[in-house]
Amino acid sequence: MSVHHQQDELDLAPSEDVQITRQDLIDRLNDDLRREYQAIIAYVVYSQVIKGAQYMNIAAELEKHAAEELRHAS
Repeated sequence: MSVHHQQDELDLAPSEDVQITRQDLIDRLNDDLRREYQAIIAYVVYSQVIKGAQYMNIAAELEKHAAEELRHAS
């Protein structure tokens, strides 16, 4: 299994040149999960603090994004 870092993305294309350990894979998956939960928290917080004429539209959109991130994390 090959792992190449490119702008926070994992390339898990089969390759003979690089090996990834089980613990490294676990650590990387946990990092990805952490980022998903951070995004969920940010979307929820932002949806609760915005003000102005477009409040309802923006809040609904942020909550939709939070739900999508939660599905990614599940």
